[in-house]
Amino acid sequence: MGILKGVRLPQNSRFLRNVPRSKVEIPAFLDAYDRHTLFYDAFYNPETGVITMIGPSIKRKTVMFLKSAIFKIDRARADISIRQVSPRTGEVNIISPNNDPTNMRILHPTPPKTSAQMRIGRTDHEAFEGRNVLLAISKNNKLSWIKDWLRYYVKVHGADAVVLFDNGSDAYTLDDLTQTVTSVPGIEAAKVISADFPFGPKGTDRTSVNSKFFHLSMFHIANRRFLAKANAVLSVDIDELVTKPGADTIFEAVNHTPQRFLSIPGRWRYATKPTSPDQPITHQDHTMMRIGRDAVMGPKWCLDPKGALAGKYWRVHGIAGAKHFYDHDFKFLHCRQISNGWDYDRAFEPEEHFEQAPEAATTKQAFQD
Repeated sequence: MGILKGVRLPQNSRFLRNVPRSKVEIPAFLDAYDRHTLFYDAFYNPETGVITMIGPSIKRKTVMFLKSAIFKIDRARADISIRQVSPRTGEVNIISPNNDPTNMRILHPTPPKTSAQMRIGRTDHEAFEGRNVLLAISKNNKLSWIKDWLRYYVKVHGADAVVLFDNGSDAYTLDDLTQTVTSVPGIEAAKVISADFPFGPKGTDRTSVNSKFFHLSMFHIANRRFLAKANAVLSVDIDELVTKPGADTIFEAVNHTPQRFLSIPGRWRYATKPTSPDQPITHQDHTMMRIGRDAVMGPKWCLDPKGALAGKYWRVHGIAGAKHFYDHDFKFLHCRQISNGWDYDRAFEPEEHFEQAPEAATTKQAFQD
Protein backbone atom coordinates (compact mmCIF):
# COMPACT_ATOMS: atom_id res chain seq x y z
CA MET A 1 0.00 0.00 0.00
CA GLY A 2 1.25 3.49 -0.80
CA ILE A 3 0.02 7.05 -1.19
CA LEU A 4 1.16 9.45 -3.89
CA LYS A 5 0.93 12.94 -2.43
CA GLY A 6 2.77 14.74 -5.19
CA VAL A 7 3.46 18.45 -5.50
CA ARG A 8 0.73 20.90 -6.51
CA LEU A 9 1.20 24.59 -7.20
CA PRO A 10 -0.99 26.95 -5.13
CA GLN A 11 -4.02 28.65 -6.63
CA ASN A 12 -2.27 32.03 -6.69
CA SER A 13 0.79 30.77 -8.59
CA ARG A 14 1.49 32.51 -11.90
CA PHE A 15 2.91 29.24 -13.23
CA LEU A 16 -0.34 27.28 -13.37
CA ARG A 17 -0.75 25.21 -16.54
CA ASN A 18 -2.67 27.14 -19.22
CA VAL A 19 -6.02 25.76 -20.34
CA PRO A 20 -6.06 25.00 -24.10
CA ARG A 21 -7.51 27.99 -25.96
CA SER A 22 -10.28 26.00 -27.62
CA LYS A 23 -11.61 24.93 -24.21
CA VAL A 24 -11.37 28.10 -22.08
CA GLU A 25 -15.12 28.78 -22.30
CA ILE A 26 -16.27 25.23 -21.51
CA PRO A 27 -17.04 25.02 -17.75
CA ALA A 28 -16.95 21.21 -17.54
CA PHE A 29 -13.51 21.14 -19.15
CA LEU A 30 -12.21 23.89 -16.85
CA ASP A 31 -13.42 22.02 -13.78
CA ALA A 32 -11.72 18.78 -14.84
CA TYR A 33 -8.47 20.15 -16.26
CA ASP A 34 -5.43 19.78 -13.97
CA ARG A 35 -3.64 23.14 -13.84
CA HIS A 36 -1.95 22.61 -10.49
CA THR A 37 -0.10 19.28 -10.33
CA LEU A 38 3.63 19.60 -10.85
CA PHE A 39 4.64 16.03 -9.89
CA TYR A 40 2.74 12.90 -8.97
CA ASP A 41 5.70 10.89 -7.67
CA ALA A 42 9.43 11.01 -7.02
CA PHE A 43 11.63 7.92 -6.70
CA TYR A 44 15.29 6.96 -6.63
CA ASN A 45 16.81 4.16 -8.68
CA PRO A 46 19.92 2.84 -6.86
CA GLU A 47 21.07 1.07 -10.04
CA THR A 48 21.42 4.36 -11.93
CA GLY A 49 21.79 6.85 -9.08
CA VAL A 50 19.01 8.96 -10.59
CA ILE A 51 15.98 10.51 -8.89
CA THR A 52 12.98 10.70 -11.22
CA MET A 53 9.93 12.93 -10.79
CA ILE A 54 6.93 12.11 -12.96
CA GLY A 55 4.07 14.52 -13.54
CA PRO A 56 1.64 15.84 -16.13
CA SER A 57 2.67 17.34 -19.44
CA ILE A 58 5.40 19.97 -19.07
CA LYS A 59 3.86 23.04 -20.66
CA ARG A 60 5.54 26.42 -21.25
CA LYS A 61 4.76 27.83 -17.80
CA THR A 62 5.90 24.61 -16.15
CA VAL A 63 9.25 24.87 -17.91
CA MET A 64 9.57 28.47 -16.71
CA PHE A 65 8.90 27.40 -13.14
CA LEU A 66 11.28 24.43 -13.23
CA LYS A 67 14.17 26.37 -14.76
CA SER A 68 13.96 29.16 -12.21
CA ALA A 69 13.23 27.03 -9.12
CA ILE A 70 15.83 25.77 -6.63
CA PHE A 71 15.85 22.00 -6.08
CA LYS A 72 17.46 20.57 -2.96
CA ILE A 73 18.00 16.90 -2.17
CA ASP A 74 18.58 16.44 1.57
CA ARG A 75 19.77 20.08 1.74
CA ALA A 76 22.18 19.70 -1.19
CA ARG A 77 21.36 21.86 -4.20
CA ALA A 78 20.77 19.81 -7.35
CA ASP A 79 20.57 20.41 -11.09
CA ILE A 80 17.61 19.07 -13.05
CA SER A 81 17.10 17.58 -16.50
CA ILE A 82 13.65 18.15 -18.05
CA ARG A 83 12.08 15.62 -20.41
CA GLN A 84 8.70 15.86 -22.11
CA VAL A 85 7.84 12.17 -22.42
CA SER A 86 4.58 12.65 -24.32
CA PRO A 87 1.79 15.22 -24.70
CA ARG A 88 0.37 13.80 -21.45
CA THR A 89 3.41 13.08 -19.28
CA GLY A 90 6.52 14.94 -18.19
CA GLU A 91 9.63 13.79 -16.36
CA VAL A 92 12.36 15.56 -14.41
CA ASN A 93 15.57 13.76 -13.47
CA ILE A 94 18.28 14.57 -10.93
CA ILE A 95 21.57 12.79 -10.37
CA SER A 96 21.37 12.13 -6.66
CA PRO A 97 24.04 13.81 -4.52
CA ASN A 98 24.03 10.78 -2.20
CA ASN A 99 23.19 7.07 -2.34
CA ASP A 100 20.21 7.25 0.03
CA PRO A 101 18.16 10.38 -0.79
CA THR A 102 15.02 10.81 1.29
CA ASN A 103 13.66 14.32 0.82
CA MET A 104 13.30 16.81 -2.01
CA ARG A 105 12.57 20.49 -1.47
CA ILE A 106 11.51 22.91 -4.19
CA LEU A 107 11.89 26.64 -3.67
CA HIS A 108 10.78 29.37 -6.05
CA PRO A 109 11.77 32.93 -5.19
CA THR A 110 9.39 34.80 -7.51
CA PRO A 111 6.32 36.21 -5.70
CA PRO A 112 4.13 34.59 -4.69
CA LYS A 113 6.98 32.46 -3.33
CA THR A 114 6.57 28.70 -3.58
CA SER A 115 8.00 26.13 -1.20
CA ALA A 116 7.16 22.44 -1.39
CA GLN A 117 8.58 19.20 -0.06
CA MET A 118 8.29 15.66 -1.34
CA ARG A 119 9.44 12.34 0.04
CA ILE A 120 11.61 10.35 -2.36
CA GLY A 121 10.53 6.75 -2.81
CA ARG A 122 12.48 3.83 -4.24
CA THR A 123 12.18 1.69 -7.33
CA ASP A 124 10.94 -1.79 -6.49
CA HIS A 125 11.61 -3.87 -9.59
CA GLU A 126 12.57 -6.92 -7.55
CA ALA A 127 9.08 -7.30 -6.05
CA PHE A 128 7.68 -7.99 -9.53
CA GLU A 129 10.69 -9.70 -11.12
CA GLY A 130 9.51 -12.68 -13.20
CA ARG A 131 5.86 -12.03 -12.28
CA ASN A 132 2.74 -12.06 -14.44
CA VAL A 133 1.35 -8.64 -13.57
CA LEU A 134 -2.06 -7.01 -13.98
CA LEU A 135 -2.02 -3.22 -14.34
CA ALA A 136 -5.13 -1.10 -13.80
CA ILE A 137 -6.58 2.17 -12.52
CA SER A 138 -9.77 2.12 -10.49
CA LYS A 139 -12.18 4.46 -8.72
CA ASN A 140 -15.06 3.22 -6.60
CA ASN A 141 -15.34 -0.11 -8.41
CA LYS A 142 -17.09 -2.51 -6.07
CA LEU A 143 -14.68 -4.56 -4.00
CA SER A 144 -16.51 -7.73 -5.07
CA TRP A 145 -15.84 -6.83 -8.72
CA ILE A 146 -12.14 -6.28 -8.05
CA LYS A 147 -11.89 -9.58 -6.20
CA ASP A 148 -13.67 -11.49 -8.99
CA TRP A 149 -11.46 -9.79 -11.60
CA LEU A 150 -8.33 -10.93 -9.80
CA ARG A 151 -9.66 -14.45 -9.23
CA TYR A 152 -10.42 -14.78 -12.95
CA TYR A 153 -6.92 -13.80 -14.05
CA VAL A 154 -5.23 -15.97 -11.43
CA LYS A 155 -7.28 -19.01 -12.49
CA VAL A 156 -7.43 -18.52 -16.26
CA HIS A 157 -4.10 -16.85 -17.06
CA GLY A 158 -1.81 -17.50 -14.11
CA ALA A 159 -1.56 -13.88 -12.97
CA ASP A 160 0.36 -13.68 -9.69
CA ALA A 161 0.84 -9.93 -9.21
CA VAL A 162 -1.01 -6.63 -9.57
CA VAL A 163 -0.30 -2.90 -9.58
CA LEU A 164 -3.54 -1.04 -8.92
CA PHE A 165 -3.79 2.76 -8.78
CA ASP A 166 -6.81 4.01 -6.83
CA ASN A 167 -7.94 7.40 -8.14
CA GLY A 168 -9.57 8.80 -5.00
CA SER A 169 -12.23 6.22 -4.14
CA ASP A 170 -14.62 7.33 -1.41
CA ALA A 171 -16.82 4.23 -1.29
CA TYR A 172 -14.25 2.41 0.89
CA THR A 173 -10.85 2.97 2.48
CA LEU A 174 -7.45 2.22 1.01
CA ASP A 175 -7.03 -0.41 3.73
CA ASP A 176 -10.25 -2.11 2.59
CA LEU A 177 -9.06 -2.14 -1.01
CA THR A 178 -5.64 -3.45 -0.07
CA GLN A 179 -7.17 -6.21 2.06
CA THR A 180 -9.41 -7.23 -0.85
CA VAL A 181 -6.48 -7.43 -3.28
CA THR A 182 -4.07 -9.26 -0.98
CA SER A 183 -6.71 -11.76 0.16
CA VAL A 184 -6.99 -13.36 -3.30
CA PRO A 185 -5.15 -16.70 -3.35
CA GLY A 186 -2.42 -16.70 -5.99
CA ILE A 187 -1.62 -12.98 -5.80
CA GLU A 188 1.95 -13.06 -4.52
CA ALA A 189 2.97 -9.43 -5.12
CA ALA A 190 0.74 -6.36 -5.00
CA LYS A 191 1.03 -2.59 -4.99
CA VAL A 192 -2.20 -0.77 -4.18
CA ILE A 193 -1.44 2.92 -4.59
CA SER A 194 -3.65 5.84 -3.65
CA ALA A 195 -3.35 8.53 -6.33
CA ASP A 196 -6.00 11.17 -5.65
CA PHE A 197 -5.36 13.57 -8.52
CA PRO A 198 -7.69 14.94 -11.22
CA PHE A 199 -8.37 12.30 -13.86
CA GLY A 200 -8.92 14.90 -16.55
CA PRO A 201 -11.74 16.12 -18.79
CA LYS A 202 -14.16 13.93 -20.69
CA GLY A 203 -14.16 13.96 -24.47
CA THR A 204 -12.60 12.07 -27.37
CA ASP A 205 -11.26 14.98 -29.44
CA ARG A 206 -7.48 15.33 -29.52
CA THR A 207 -7.34 18.26 -27.11
CA SER A 208 -9.47 16.48 -24.52
CA VAL A 209 -7.53 13.23 -24.84
CA ASN A 210 -4.17 15.00 -24.49
CA SER A 211 -5.50 16.78 -21.40
CA LYS A 212 -6.02 13.50 -19.57
CA PHE A 213 -2.61 13.53 -17.93
CA PHE A 214 -3.31 11.18 -15.05
CA HIS A 215 -3.90 7.80 -16.71
CA LEU A 216 -0.76 7.51 -18.82
CA SER A 217 1.37 9.14 -16.16
CA MET A 218 0.36 6.40 -13.71
CA PHE A 219 1.33 3.85 -16.36
CA HIS A 220 4.69 5.61 -16.70
CA ILE A 221 5.23 5.38 -12.94
CA ALA A 222 4.38 1.68 -13.03
CA ASN A 223 6.77 1.17 -15.94
CA ARG A 224 9.71 3.09 -14.49
CA ARG A 225 9.31 2.36 -10.77
CA PHE A 226 7.89 -1.16 -10.46
CA LEU A 227 7.57 -3.35 -13.53
CA ALA A 228 10.80 -3.18 -15.57
CA LYS A 229 11.73 -6.76 -14.61
CA ALA A 230 8.29 -8.42 -14.74
CA ASN A 231 7.78 -11.49 -16.91
CA ALA A 232 4.85 -9.73 -18.59
CA VAL A 233 2.37 -6.93 -17.93
CA LEU A 234 -1.31 -7.09 -18.93
CA SER A 235 -3.13 -3.75 -19.07
CA VAL A 236 -6.85 -4.32 -18.54
CA ASP A 237 -9.59 -2.52 -16.62
CA ILE A 238 -11.72 -4.07 -13.88
CA ASP A 239 -14.57 -4.62 -16.37
CA GLU A 240 -12.42 -6.49 -18.91
CA LEU A 241 -11.77 -10.23 -19.14
CA VAL A 242 -9.24 -11.64 -21.62
CA THR A 243 -10.33 -14.99 -23.02
CA LYS A 244 -8.12 -18.06 -23.29
CA PRO A 245 -8.71 -19.60 -26.73
CA GLY A 246 -6.00 -22.28 -26.54
CA ALA A 247 -3.50 -23.92 -24.23
CA ASP A 248 -1.33 -20.84 -23.69
CA THR A 249 -2.21 -18.11 -21.22
CA ILE A 250 -1.85 -14.51 -22.37
CA PHE A 251 1.38 -14.27 -20.36
CA GLU A 252 2.82 -17.32 -22.13
CA ALA A 253 1.65 -16.27 -25.58
CA VAL A 254 3.21 -12.81 -25.44
CA ASN A 255 6.68 -14.31 -25.12
CA HIS A 256 6.24 -16.10 -28.48
CA THR A 257 5.57 -12.87 -30.43
CA PRO A 258 8.24 -11.02 -32.46
CA GLN A 259 8.44 -8.02 -30.11
CA ARG A 260 7.09 -9.77 -27.02
CA PHE A 261 4.01 -7.59 -27.35
CA LEU A 262 0.47 -8.24 -28.50
CA SER A 263 -2.67 -6.16 -28.98
CA ILE A 264 -5.95 -7.56 -27.69
CA PRO A 265 -9.20 -6.64 -29.49
CA GLY A 266 -12.34 -6.16 -27.42
CA ARG A 267 -15.99 -7.15 -27.68
CA TRP A 268 -18.88 -5.83 -25.59
CA ARG A 269 -20.70 -8.34 -23.43
CA TYR A 270 -23.97 -7.64 -21.61
CA ALA A 271 -25.86 -8.86 -18.58
CA THR A 272 -29.62 -9.18 -18.43
CA LYS A 273 -31.44 -6.91 -16.01
CA PRO A 274 -31.89 -8.54 -12.58
CA THR A 275 -35.39 -9.38 -11.46
CA SER A 276 -34.65 -7.83 -8.06
CA PRO A 277 -32.88 -4.51 -7.39
CA ASP A 278 -30.96 -6.25 -4.60
CA GLN A 279 -29.48 -8.84 -6.97
CA PRO A 280 -25.80 -7.99 -7.64
CA ILE A 281 -24.36 -7.84 -11.15
CA THR A 282 -21.17 -9.83 -11.65
CA HIS A 283 -18.68 -10.50 -14.45
CA GLN A 284 -20.07 -13.97 -15.02
CA ASP A 285 -23.51 -12.53 -15.76
CA HIS A 286 -22.11 -11.00 -18.95
CA THR A 287 -23.00 -13.78 -21.34
CA MET A 288 -24.94 -11.83 -23.99
CA MET A 289 -23.78 -10.14 -27.18
CA ARG A 290 -25.56 -7.60 -29.34
CA ILE A 291 -27.43 -8.90 -32.39
CA GLY A 292 -25.76 -7.29 -35.37
CA ARG A 293 -22.80 -4.94 -35.30
CA ASP A 294 -21.67 -3.47 -31.97
CA ALA A 295 -19.56 -0.44 -31.11
CA VAL A 296 -15.86 -0.64 -31.95
CA MET A 297 -13.36 -0.21 -29.09
CA GLY A 298 -9.63 0.24 -28.87
CA PRO A 299 -7.41 -2.75 -28.07
CA LYS A 300 -5.68 -3.48 -24.78
CA TRP A 301 -2.19 -4.96 -24.58
CA CYS A 302 0.19 -7.41 -23.01
CA LEU A 303 3.94 -6.79 -22.99
CA ASP A 304 7.23 -8.23 -21.81
CA PRO A 305 8.83 -5.05 -20.40
CA LYS A 306 12.31 -6.55 -20.88
CA GLY A 307 11.77 -7.28 -24.58
CA ALA A 308 12.24 -5.26 -27.75
CA LEU A 309 9.97 -2.48 -26.45
CA ALA A 310 11.73 -2.07 -23.10
CA GLY A 311 11.57 1.51 -21.87
CA LYS A 312 8.92 2.58 -24.39
CA TYR A 313 5.99 4.73 -23.24
CA TRP A 314 2.84 2.80 -22.29
CA ARG A 315 -0.48 4.04 -23.64
CA VAL A 316 -4.06 2.93 -23.02
CA HIS A 317 -4.34 1.11 -26.34
CA GLY A 318 -0.73 0.28 -27.19
CA ILE A 319 2.94 1.05 -26.79
CA ALA A 320 4.62 4.12 -28.29
CA GLY A 321 6.42 3.21 -31.49
CA ALA A 322 4.90 -0.28 -31.76
CA LYS A 323 2.51 -1.48 -34.43
CA HIS A 324 -0.53 -3.40 -33.24
CA PHE A 325 0.00 -7.17 -33.28
CA TYR A 326 -3.16 -9.25 -33.76
CA ASP A 327 -1.73 -12.56 -35.00
CA HIS A 328 -3.47 -14.56 -32.26
CA ASP A 329 -6.98 -15.52 -31.09
CA PHE A 330 -7.16 -13.70 -27.75
CA LYS A 331 -9.83 -11.05 -27.17
CA PHE A 332 -11.16 -9.26 -24.14
CA LEU A 333 -14.79 -9.23 -23.06
CA HIS A 334 -15.84 -5.73 -22.01
CA CYS A 335 -18.49 -6.25 -19.34
CA ARG A 336 -21.02 -3.48 -19.89
CA GLN A 337 -22.66 -3.43 -16.47
CA ILE A 338 -19.45 -3.69 -14.39
CA SER A 339 -19.38 0.06 -14.01
CA ASN A 340 -20.51 2.84 -11.71
CA GLY A 341 -21.28 4.94 -14.79
CA TRP A 342 -18.57 7.52 -14.20
CA ASP A 343 -17.69 7.90 -17.88
CA TYR A 344 -20.96 7.32 -19.75
CA ASP A 345 -24.37 5.72 -19.34
CA ARG A 346 -24.31 1.94 -19.24
CA ALA A 347 -27.99 1.38 -18.55
CA PHE A 348 -29.66 -1.96 -19.32
CA GLU A 349 -31.24 -2.33 -22.74
CA PRO A 350 -34.18 -4.45 -23.92
CA GLU A 351 -33.29 -8.15 -24.03
CA GLU A 352 -34.43 -8.50 -27.64
CA HIS A 353 -31.29 -6.59 -28.66
CA PHE A 354 -29.09 -9.51 -27.58
CA GLU A 355 -28.29 -13.18 -28.07
CA GLN A 356 -26.10 -15.59 -26.14
CA ALA A 357 -22.37 -15.14 -26.74
CA PRO A 358 -20.43 -18.21 -27.96
CA GLU A 359 -18.09 -18.20 -24.92
CA ALA A 360 -20.92 -17.82 -22.36
CA ALA A 361 -20.48 -21.24 -20.76
CA THR A 362 -16.70 -20.85 -20.56
CA THR A 363 -17.06 -17.44 -18.90
CA LYS A 364 -19.39 -18.82 -16.24
CA GLN A 365 -17.16 -21.83 -15.69
CA ALA A 366 -14.16 -19.62 -15.01
CA PHE A 367 -15.83 -18.22 -11.89
CA GLN A 368 -16.80 -21.59 -10.42
CA ASP A 369 -14.69 -22.78 -7.49
